[in-house]
Amino acid sequence: MSTNIAYCEACDVLVSCHIQEPREETLIVRGKEVAALQKHAYCPHCGAEVTPNEIIDYNVTHAHDAYRESI
Repeated sequence: MSTNIAYCEACDVLVSCHIQEPREETLIVRGKEVAALQKHAYCPHCGAEVTPNEIIDYNVTHAHDAYRESI
């Protein structure tokens, strides 16, 4: 796991969060169901999901790659 800073909307503060190892999830991309690796991180104080920029970039890239491979 890596550590990043993210904004927690529930706590209304910046928190240091641990990014979990990616796991395969089923997503809908442009109306097509695809399986892609996705990362998640959670606030250490309240447990709400937070999204550091690294996660957004990673998840979008992997979802689009999975879509391209499927067509």
